Amino acid sequence: MKQLRVYYLVILIAASFTFISTGCARKSGCLAIEKTTKTALKKNGKPRKKASSGLFDKKTQRKMR
Repeated sequence: MKQLRVYYLVILIAASFTFISTGCARKSGCLAIEKTTKTALKKNGKPRKKASSGLFDKKTQRKMR
């Protein structure tokens, strides 16, 4: 009877893990999110705005260039 409880517990954990996981691979991005967010592109296919993270202020960014 105890062995049966352990099997139920393992099945429950495995099932909950499959339902909770997102399916997006690390370091490669999530295709579902990439399809919903589109960036404005120039005629040559490059993005219009320069990416900025907001980590540094303008003065520090100028020094780093």
